[in-house]
Amino acid sequence: MFELRGILTEQAEKNEGSKRHYFRIFTAATVLTMLVGALFFRLSGRADDTSFYGALVMICSWTLALTAASFLVPKGRGGMLTPFDKKITKGCFGTLGKKMCFLNAYYDIFRSEDYSSALEELSDLKERGLSPAEAGVAELYTAICYRRMGYSTNAAISARNAAQAQTGMPDTALLAARCYADGGLYSEAEDYYTQLMDTAEKDKIFPYVFAEAGDVYLRDGKGAAAAECYSRSISNGVSLGASTGGMVLAKILEKDIPGARDWYTAAMLTGVDDQDGFTKRLEQICSAAGISTGDITGQS
Repeated sequence: MFELRGILTEQAEKNEGSKRHYFRIFTAATVLTMLVGALFFRLSGRADDTSFYGALVMICSWTLALTAASFLVPKGRGGMLTPFDKKITKGCFGTLGKKMCFLNAYYDIFRSEDYSSALEELSDLKERGLSPAEAGVAELYTAICYRRMGYSTNAAISARNAAQAQTGMPDTALLAARCYADGGLYSEAEDYYTQLMDTAEKDKIFPYVFAEAGDVYLRDGKGAAAAECYSRSISNGVSLGASTGGMVLAKILEKDIPGARDWYTAAMLTGVDDQDGFTKRLEQICSAAGISTGDITGQS
């Protein structure tokens, strides 16, 4: 299934080793080198070859320190963020502490999949006096963590907060809609899907959102609203397999059996997505409506 652009992609560039691992290595190397350099100076009381080597070692230690610092700053490791992530974080996290918290959370989410640690980093980040834009970004990544951990309601709340801050819109609104739907909060999800369908038609994006919205209305038992979503999908020429199959189910909920039969014929001609899944849903909805699937399919 389509995931949000950039921020949720599972194909984000992989980092070989975590930032903390590299930081420990550079810290240990820097401290050791500085100690060796200091020892050279200590053993030499005059400007001779020994003190020269001590100075050389000290220069090397500072080089290591600067290299380590470059691994802590987003600009130095810009390749680790996708273009979309860079776009929504542009101008945010102006201090080193904020940047470190954000990067730690980002790496935990997309590299090690350590969502609990990512949430700890994000919690620390939220306590650092964030601007409205920074707070929106923090809420967005918090939503990603909660969703991947299976906490749909928590994810929906964080995604809603990010959407209200206009962070990563309209992708964030889609995330909020899906999280609300996953948590069974259909009314809240439907509010977002109403906006998203208008956006999809206006900006020619999210071609799947009409059928996706129709599925949510079906789960909420709203056949007429579901039929409207599927009709918009068909009118726009997108997700035809899913939408014609959805129209069958929507018409059954509306108790329009002749209409359901007609749409079943159209669905079979179009080719329903996931035939096995569609058949199961058809059986379930027919059972709930007190009719036989044969009444729709024409098969005894």
